[in-house]
Amino acid sequence: MKKFILSVSFLSAGLCIVSFQAPETTNDKDSVQWGTKLKWDDFKAEVDAAKKDLNAFSYIMYAYNQQIVGDSARVVIKNTFFRKYSWVKTDSKTAQQLNFQQGYFDISEINARRMRQNISTNPIYKNSANKQIGAVYSQTIKDRAKEQGQYQAQTEYGKNKVKQAEWDKKIKDLLKSLEKYSSQTVAIKLK
Repeated sequence: MKKFILSVSFLSAGLCIVSFQAPETTNDKDSVQWGTKLKWDDFKAEVDAAKKDLNAFSYIMYAYNQQIVGDSARVVIKNTFFRKYSWVKTDSKTAQQLNFQQGYFDISEINARRMRQNISTNPIYKNSANKQIGAVYSQTIKDRAKEQGQYQAQTEYGKNKVKQAEWDKKIKDLLKSLEKYSSQTVAIKLK
């Protein structure tokens, strides 16, 4: 019986930054799993003076782990907010800014669900499963970065209340439409 385990992580913090870290390095005091609403107490890092144009910074990372055994695959895709790398300027702790930061986390979850959907609904072949799942993951990262970029540009980092309200509705609707893929784990039969 052949067994393969792959762990990969990617950071998303509004601006695209790449970081690789094994999922087992996280714990409850350092991170927030998607499904929990963010609060300002979750932003524990020192403000990054080099990022003068930002009011807050959310360090959000995907971690996925795949196990392939015989003709089955189990893929776990986690969407995690890291407290110790996320920060907020003291004078920016408003409900409006927190809602904007939550939007980044929610968009990341939408794209994690799209990845789970893609893996669940498209054929994955035994002889190319690693490559196929890796390609879906890479595309998910690109799609998420693009969508988060649109979000920050259109809402003007949450300052445009009308556009923020439009995005809030869009995010809520997308999360609901992808609810079937909210479980972090996807189990599939390989072709």
